[in-house]
Amino acid sequence: MDSLKHSVLQLKKNSKEIFEEAIRILLKIADNVIKEPTNLKLRSLQKANTTLSTKILNVTGGSECLKFMGFEDTGSVLILPPSVTVTTLREFCNSLVQVRDDVNSNVFAQLVETTSHDETSDSASSSSNDSEPSNSTTPKDSESTDTCERNTESNRIIIPKNVPTVILPPIKYLFSNAFLNEIELAFHMALSYADKDLQKRALAVIPKTKLEINAQNSLRKLQENAKEGNVSDFDYTVDDFLLLELLDWFKNDFFTWIDSPKCRYCNSKTYFEKMSDDPNLLIHTNRVEMHRCTKCQNLTPFPRYNSVHILLLTRSGRCGEWANTFTLLCCAMGWDARLVVDQTDHVWTEVFMHSQNRWLHCDPCENVCDMPLMYENGWGKQVSYVMAYSPEEVQDVTWRYSSDHKRLMPRRTKCKENDLIDALVTLRSERQKSLSKARVEYLTKRILNELVDLMCEKKVRDKEKLGRTSGAESWRLMRGEILNNFHSYVFMLQTMEINTEHVIMRYSSVLDKYERIGSDGSDNSIIGWLSGAFNITNIFRKLEKDWEMAYLARTEGTDVGKISWKFQVADCNQAFDIVDVKLQHKLYENGKVEVTIESSSHLVTMPENTETFRTSAFRGATFIIITARLSGGKGDVAWQHAQLFRQAFSSLDYGFVVKCSFKSIL
Repeated sequence: MDSLKHSVLQLKKNSKEIFEEAIRILLKIADNVIKEPTNLKLRSLQKANTTLSTKILNVTGGSECLKFMGFEDTGSVLILPPSVTVTTLREFCNSLVQVRDDVNSNVFAQLVETTSHDETSDSASSSSNDSEPSNSTTPKDSESTDTCERNTESNRIIIPKNVPTVILPPIKYLFSNAFLNEIELAFHMALSYADKDLQKRALAVIPKTKLEINAQNSLRKLQENAKEGNVSDFDYTVDDFLLLELLDWFKNDFFTWIDSPKCRYCNSKTYFEKMSDDPNLLIHTNRVEMHRCTKCQNLTPFPRYNSVHILLLTRSGRCGEWANTFTLLCCAMGWDARLVVDQTDHVWTEVFMHSQNRWLHCDPCENVCDMPLMYENGWGKQVSYVMAYSPEEVQDVTWRYSSDHKRLMPRRTKCKENDLIDALVTLRSERQKSLSKARVEYLTKRILNELVDLMCEKKVRDKEKLGRTSGAESWRLMRGEILNNFHSYVFMLQTMEINTEHVIMRYSSVLDKYERIGSDGSDNSIIGWLSGAFNITNIFRKLEKDWEMAYLARTEGTDVGKISWKFQVADCNQAFDIVDVKLQHKLYENGKVEVTIESSSHLVTMPENTETFRTSAFRGATFIIITARLSGGKGDVAWQHAQLFRQAFSSLDYGFVVKCSFKSIL
């Protein structure tokens, strides 16, 4: 590593452009060999090659880097001997990137991972060095004041050094309750939406003229329909349609969803492996995910930024990044907007529309407006606390997002209700001291009107019964947010399988995959814990990224969670004989897992605190259903005190295994 660092430091003595190009070519040379390790042509470099000679051999430090990679000088040709393996080259690439970033950390800007050419071209649309066609959505009638450079070979955006880091004033927490402190911190973070310079930057990326024309056309069509008597109770303004246009543009043209980033080395798919603790990566954020490439096995960082300064450049992420940025854009449009945080792990925006005199729910990830009950009734969320934050106020808006307030109340255990109300009033009053008397009176009146509205339970509309659409299906299944699309699955055991000695079904919470294996070695896999379940109630798959553990648990705020699996014999002449079950579980405090096996005529309960069980009670049965019931636990994290199939990310074990043998019933 020291020798490589010395070589890279020598390269650094060249100009910035030469340095970056040399690094790119070195990585490309290594990657070519990694892809075709037995191709001798790729292991041979002609010194007379113009690109090699001008961009590597004739620049300071270039030859040293090739030598460190393993190339040997044979005269007119540089040879990479067979002793330099793919593993060695991968290690070289990792080391080269690490050293390069270390060297750059005090000179160039932080590198941000993005997933596609489209994303990087959007974010780098103003770079004068970009020679490829731009797919920028930045309109002609507005020019972004942000500039950033793009390295198209490695799909990265270089964030300018002058991008400000969000520095909050020291917070002297007013409350002893941890949840109330979270609210106070989030309220301070919302101050960024009032930053006029930031709003100016945000407004510069919006194609406002185009969106306004589209909104005016939509309003005109509605007015024409009203005149013809096709529409009644028409009281919308152009702003109502402009908000819909902004949502649509943001979803389809501006921001990009990322489950896992593309590999920075070979552009292949990746999967989450761990959280990074590398201080060189933890810049502008304290959360950086590391994703492993399915092809070359290299790690690609995925920083999770909270700073809207940076998100205006990266234009990518998951719901947190989406809602954070969209809220800023709404404020830049001149609307009162606030960030809405659901404690069951989702984030969206609310915008106050004067034409309707109310706050409108807006989810930029889903491109939906005014569908507040979709999370509870479409996604299957058990909402408990939903808080809204703007620069001027903080409000508990939980009741807007539930159609059953009585069932919701027992889930609110993080603090006493009176303490929460007092805290919100205190925070609002303190923030509004700097506002004019007229503005405070307006905000107070608006809050009172909103509280009256929140007290009334709303009926669920059909459009609010749809599941989630943003993110890959496997990701949504993992989170249990497409429950209305859930279909009970039955493991149908076919004659060919039954005629073998036994059938095994096993599940790994790390791989999130069911494998169905016959004694002949055949393997039929099902991806996603939900895909193989027969029935579920309040269950989801949890990834503890800090501890690198995966498991199933009941959803937060619920007392009981259930999941069951059904196995059925397809051949009416065959039936179950012996059933072996391995069902690993982890208990904390007074958490409890109860496991039952049943058929049409029998019900057997696995002994408490056992993980393996054999029974012949179902001889002659044509189906069995295995059910795990999770309950108990203490405090706010009671839902975590009963876990199924808890496994380390590195585990090769299977926490759930069902082995069945059969007999003829002729």
